[in-house]
Amino acid sequence: MSKERNKEIAIIIFQQLGGYYKVNAMIGIESLVYCENGIQFKVKCKGSKANFIRIIVNALDLYDVEFGNIKGEAYKQNNVFKNIHCEDLKDLIESETGLYLSL
Repeated sequence: MSKERNKEIAIIIFQQLGGYYKVNAMIGIESLVYCENGIQFKVKCKGSKANFIRIIVNALDLYDVEFGNIKGEAYKQNNVFKNIHCEDLKDLIESETGLYLSL
């Protein structure tokens, strides 16, 4: 898959979350990576229950979302959710991180 296609997917994901700039202002996005069919990033905001999020579009055109914690070189996976509809994505991230994506 091309880098351009991965960037297009990332833009769509952020649009469904309320926009990149709004999400970044609310939770702080760090180390953003455009993956194949999705994105992954660290959450900078202190107090988050998960400081790593990976969102991938699956073959059903739904989202698979992984939450975890990175501390130094160590990574601990917290939860993985499969087949999430776009309208449920924002609520899922808010409940798993304990942070709001909008005011």
